[in-house]
Amino acid sequence: MIQSESKKEAWIDELLVVLRSLTTTPSHATGETPFTLVYDLVLRLYSITHPKNKDKLSPKWEGPYRISKMIGPGTYKLEKLNVDAIPRTWHASNLTKYYV
Repeated sequence: MIQSESKKEAWIDELLVVLRSLTTTPSHATGETPFTLVYDLVLRLYSITHPKNKDKLSPKWEGPYRISKMIGPGTYKLEKLNVDAIPRTWHASNLTKYYV
């Protein structure tokens, strides 16, 4: 109890790590992670598709898009929500989860 009293604010620093582990741990019932079941929507990096619009007030992300296919490790094909395919592939470093 003394240790927890001395580090009252430490849980804030660990919260994102705990949430990430919860969403990426496979369920025994389904065999899938909550991330793959619910968060198949992603945002893509805006500066990749609009390189000339790099001012301070430009949006950082655009979307959401649905992951339609995994091409290789960390490489994905995206589609718009109306099922129009996006012509190129996207690396995971240029994508982020879309939270509903």
